[in-house]
Amino acid sequence: MANTDRNNPTNNENIDLVSEVGGRCPMPGCNAELMQEKNNRTIKNYEIAHIYPHSPTTIEQNILNGVPLLYKNSPDEKENLIALCVSCHSRFDNTRTKDEYMELYNKKLQVLKNNEITNILNNHKLQDEIESVIKAIVNITSIATENDLNYDPVTIDKKLKSVLLINKVRGMVQPYYLFIDEQFKSFGLNDNQYRSILMTFKHAYVDISARESDEQKIFLYLVNWLQTESKISDRIANEVLISYFIQHCEVFDVISK
Repeated sequence: MANTDRNNPTNNENIDLVSEVGGRCPMPGCNAELMQEKNNRTIKNYEIAHIYPHSPTTIEQNILNGVPLLYKNSPDEKENLIALCVSCHSRFDNTRTKDEYMELYNKKLQVLKNNEITNILNNHKLQDEIESVIKAIVNITSIATENDLNYDPVTIDKKLKSVLLINKVRGMVQPYYLFIDEQFKSFGLNDNQYRSILMTFKHAYVDISARESDEQKIFLYLVNWLQTESKISDRIANEVLISYFIQHCEVFDVISK
């Protein structure tokens, strides 16, 4: 006999689950707002769904036979829950298909990975000099031309495979690399202090790359982390500094042949 006892999510868990999907229904083709404004009131337009059913019928057990699970002990665990709009929840439950299950499984899996990486990156604290460098990038009034660059670091295309990311990083490295170098020199750091800054970004990269292999996602994780920790909202400036560390070899490794 199926177990019908359910543990309903708390109010805080409801808020977290809605936030996880960006406040919109994650079912493919939907994207409905989960909280709606009506007559100056906020109306709840979502329900919390079990990705793998709490009490699967025999038909559901057969359909979902062998699928990977997100929970360890109970389908009520938060890892198996996702916020859906009311109509999509009803459609998803009656009756689940394997394709729909895997779509929500993968969406939740990405959420869990994002949370894990974010929590790990929160342990990497920036040195005060980093905020000063980003502010200098934001306030720069002139940049070097390509002809002014006289350094010979490892080329970007030896470290990255994504053509889009190669072009993005190269476009940020060429005008700013020497400027950022000069900023770090202006602080009068000794070798150990400068090496500590470099290793902060190296360790952040290593922690992410152990859990994510997509280059563009790694870049985004690093930029988001830097933007959060530096508390400087100018996203392009944060991207420029991450690009500097890619060129400087703290982020991404040279691709072996």
